[in-house]
Amino acid sequence: EDAEKEIDEEVEVNANDYEDTRENSEFWGHLMKEISAWEQMDLRENERKVLNSIIHIFSNIDNIEIFNKKAIYLYIREITGLNTKQVVSGLSGIKSKYKVFKEDWDNGEV
Repeated sequence: EDAEKEIDEEVEVNANDYEDTRENSEFWGHLMKEISAWEQMDLRENERKVLNSIIHIFSNIDNIEIFNKKAIYLYIREITGLNTKQVVSGLSGIKSKYKVFKEDWDNGEV
């Protein structure tokens, strides 16, 4: 009985892992499509630079060894040539677009 229960629990965990991995993969795929659509929008110059740096980071995520928020901000500053205030300002517009996307995703509208 215990062995059967262990097997059932293991199968359930593996199924959940698959579902989580699949959902995560779908989320990132849809997010990248959404970000591509943002490129076509009328953005301020600094927003466009920040967006392009984010796309660069996402596209090269396996080659980047950044593990904290401060390092990411520094990397975005380095890519864009903007100062911290300009990066933060550019990110605020992008964050608002992401927030809408995330709400739509959570509500099953994406």
